[in-house]
Amino acid sequence: MNVRSLSSSRTVGSVRASRPAASTRRALTVRASSERQQQQQQQNEFLVKGAKTLAALAIAATVTVGNVEEAQAKKDISGLTPCKTSKPYAKRQKQAVKALEKRLKKYDEGSAGAAAIKDSVAKTKKRFAMYADTGVLCGKDGYPHLIADPGFALQYGHTGEILLPTFGFVYVAGLIGYAGRQYIMSLKGDKKPVQGEIIIDVPKALNIMFTSLAWPIKTYTELRNGTLMAAEEDITVSPR
Repeated sequence: MNVRSLSSSRTVGSVRASRPAASTRRALTVRASSERQQQQQQQNEFLVKGAKTLAALAIAATVTVGNVEEAQAKKDISGLTPCKTSKPYAKRQKQAVKALEKRLKKYDEGSAGAAAIKDSVAKTKKRFAMYADTGVLCGKDGYPHLIADPGFALQYGHTGEILLPTFGFVYVAGLIGYAGRQYIMSLKGDKKPVQGEIIIDVPKALNIMFTSLAWPIKTYTELRNGTLMAAEEDITVSPR
């Protein structure tokens, strides 16, 4: 076999070897493209579900407003009345104070036990007066009840009982989580990222905490851009 035939056979072999590699790259490209489309489709489905949830909440709020108007016409909220004018509440206050005063008779005047019970009587009266002055509603059982329904809370000014604390808790928890995530991600380019996790860079952490105040908007933007969650190829899967 001469040199020309050898070179031609090598050329044919290299062409044949390059074809499978090209087909493999094409298959990987198509697979990656399909995975991106699937991920985008999942994000769109998530957004559609979120929109449906918001619509359901809007309908529920509309129904709640109707119930609020009906309750306002009846001058109460589900049978609750202000503790300040509630007879069962006043009755419980009298019973609590009377029980303490009954115990007070068993101690000598000026003794430590008598002083402790007198202090308990003063605290009991102060506690009942506090509930009455804050406008909390009481039921027929004489106990204060908190308004969890958003419609009733907004209509009657009871947002400080459950509604605002709930939103405050969710906002602060989300702020801490988002800021912590941003801080960890900012350490990727450092020479010693583990050292930055052990010894917190306070100026950087405070700056990230300040910029994370708008975390609900930023989270929604990242979700739309596809940067909130890791890509499928970055998630390790154990062999099956």
